[in-house]
Amino acid sequence: MRPQHLVPSFQWHGRLAPWALALLSCAAAAMACGLTSESALVGRWDASQATVKTLLGDISISDIEFFKEGTVTLKVVSSPFGNPVSVPVTGNWRFVDRERVRLEFGGGQFPAIYHVSMMGDELTLTDQSNQSWKFRKTR
Repeated sequence: MRPQHLVPSFQWHGRLAPWALALLSCAAAAMACGLTSESALVGRWDASQATVKTLLGDISISDIEFFKEGTVTLKVVSSPFGNPVSVPVTGNWRFVDRERVRLEFGGGQFPAIYHVSMMGDELTLTDQSNQSWKFRKTR
């Protein structure tokens, strides 16, 4: 049998012990600030600022949709000759760790790892060159 004074107590004068309250506060803050779960990422996200300059003109991502079975679809909009063309691009995704996701397109020939940041219904994907794309969840 262990002595009572060595067993931590969650009670302090009939209330929650200060250390227990601090621990719960830290845990809640960590969950709210960037720790991402797969279920939170699944769904359709509309792009707010996702334009890339290329030799053929601007290429924009109008939206991205993550599916729970590990597929992802981008809607890419390009205007190479002045007329906008929307093309869906399908690939795969998976988390590398709690803060990074790997997207693969072209049968795995074009993999990229992005840092994932989620705050409410806003998603930011940041690539390894520190370029960010912002999205807002629609469903």
